[in-house]
Amino acid sequence: MSLIEQMGKDIVTAMKEKDQLKLSVLRMVKGAIQLENINNKKELNDELFIDVVSKQIKQRNESYEEFSKAGRSDLADKVASEIEILKGYLPEQLSSEEVNK
Repeated sequence: MSLIEQMGKDIVTAMKEKDQLKLSVLRMVKGAIQLENINNKKELNDELFIDVVSKQIKQRNESYEEFSKAGRSDLADKVASEIEILKGYLPEQLSSEEVNK
C-alpha cells in the first residue's frame, strides 16, 4: 500500500474517531500534495509524498521556534503535536551508527 493510500485511510479513521488535530493535519498534507501535483505536474507517488511531508515538517519546525521565542507555549505545543503526526509518515531515519557503517 502506498503512503498516499495509507494517508487516505488515516483521514477516514480520524473522521470516525473525531480526532480533529490529526484530521486537519492530514487534510493540509493532502492539499499540499494536490497543489504540488497540479503546479509542477509531478506524478503522485511515495517520493512526492515524502517530499511534501518533509516540507510541512520544516515549516512547522520554524513555526515552533517562533512560537517558543514569543512565549506562546499553547501554539508551540499544538505545532509539536502536528510534527509528531507528520513524522509518522516518514521512513525511519538511520541512526548515526548505521550511517557510519
